[in-house]
Amino acid sequence: MTEKEDTAIIALLEFLDAVEDGASAAKQRIKEAKLLDWDPDKIKWEEAQGSSGQYQRSEDFNNPEFK
Repeated sequence: MTEKEDTAIIALLEFLDAVEDGASAAKQRIKEAKLLDWDPDKIKWEEAQGSSGQYQRSEDFNNPEFK
């Protein structure tokens, strides 16, 4: 391998290590935030009619379940 190829491979490996560290940190933050406890049934849904047909909407946008 040439010196440029060696440098490129080293840079790629360092980048992949950083991505892996970032993914691990993101998974940990998700666990700590307990986002998996989100309950969409707590949102007040209303039936509505639009040009494409019937749908549900909610004006309860301040509900913490939306965030």
